[in-house]
Amino acid sequence: MISLTIFYNTVVKIPGLVLTLSVVTIMGMSAINQIFGHHMSWFPNSISGHITEMLMVNKIPGALWAAASITIILSVVLLIASNFMLKTKEMAD
Repeated sequence: MISLTIFYNTVVKIPGLVLTLSVVTIMGMSAINQIFGHHMSWFPNSISGHITEMLMVNKIPGALWAAASITIILSVVLLIASNFMLKTKEMAD
């Protein structure tokens, strides 16, 4: 969520719009997870379910590793994109 907000903050300078875009993105991801979650167990929004499963069976499910990896990769990509966009904006000024 934080990397998503940082990304939107580099794209848009209006705080209310940053909040709106962040919330809409999270809601969209939640809707996608609810509709297609049984087909996409690696989706980032399913991490809490995988953690619950891990606590119940006392074993780390493979889908948790996949979902955590995807989440970390997306966060890093968003932060790198934000950094690149900020550098590009600084050079243009």
